[in-house]
Amino acid sequence: MPRKTIFRSRALTVWVIIAVLSLFLPIEALSNAQARTGSVAGYVYEGNLDTPVENAVVKIRNVTSKKEFQSAPTNKTGNYQIKDIEEGRYTLGVTTKEGNFNFEFIVFIKANEEAKINVALKPGVASVLAKKEHKAFFLTPLGLAVILGSAGSAAIVYGSTQNNDHASAYKK
Repeated sequence: MPRKTIFRSRALTVWVIIAVLSLFLPIEALSNAQARTGSVAGYVYEGNLDTPVENAVVKIRNVTSKKEFQSAPTNKTGNYQIKDIEEGRYTLGVTTKEGNFNFEFIVFIKANEEAKINVALKPGVASVLAKKEHKAFFLTPLGLAVILGSAGSAAIVYGSTQNNDHASAYKK
């Protein structure tokens, strides 16, 4: 009889069901699903790779969603940090009183991890790299010299094999 009264209690029945379900539900996975963010931190230096840049703001932009995150201004040591960044691929840029610096690499921010990125600012380098045209080797003076030298060598070798006036042990 006591068993029938125990299971007639609705509160106890609900508590037992919740306790059994909690054994099978991935509670940790539910908590991590909400926290799918990471962070990025590092230092900003001048082009000499030695002097820290103060009051620079580091920005990152998601490649697909175009959502931006930015740091607080860097301190005297050039240190920055951006927290609570959604997992994904990002481009990086830095804004200083000298102007904007955009970097041509992609950073992958992984959930629950911190990316460490130190950057050096060199004015005009990013734009020069983006617009730099590469000449084909054979259009340079050295490339043309290689072509002419190869053609001359081939002509000499071909000419020497075509000469029938040379002495041979097999000719009669």
